[in-house]
Amino acid sequence: LDIALAGHASLTDEANVWADDRVGSFWNNYKDDNDDEEEEEEAAREFAATRYPLGVGSSRELEAYVYVLVPGLLSQFSPPVYFFEAIHRLRFDLRLDARFLRVASEASVESNAEVVRAACVKAREETGKRVILVGHSKGGVDAAAALAMYRGELDDVVAGLICIQVS
Repeated sequence: LDIALAGHASLTDEANVWADDRVGSFWNNYKDDNDDEEEEEEAAREFAATRYPLGVGSSRELEAYVYVLVPGLLSQFSPPVYFFEAIHRLRFDLRLDARFLRVASEASVESNAEVVRAACVKAREETGKRVILVGHSKGGVDAAAALAMYRGELDDVVAGLICIQVS
């Protein structure tokens, strides 16, 4: 199980460009300084590790998962626009299976953990793919609780957890 923590709900285009530039600079500087083929292969692996989450080497590998987005506190009253943007990008730009999970955000963590568990199992049964959970704020806590409470059941169902702005 891979776990990633992020400090902001969604990266802006400028942040993505900045990250791409940083990785590109690293790669170009490394290639200029090293002529060894074995070292170049290691640099390529490092490049892939910095560019793609969860250890995947290309965006095509991301298609192997279903993405379940779990919103935070009070999301039923004020829909989290950032998740709608993320869903749109995942579904239409990257052509990935992304799902917004509706939870009673003010319910107990234990109650929402059961909802998360059921959604993960359903996604796995429908697609045969493992799930990447993306939880924002309390949704990250709910998702992490599901993994802890249903550890044995979700071991082969959930591939990763990404928590955004969880405190």
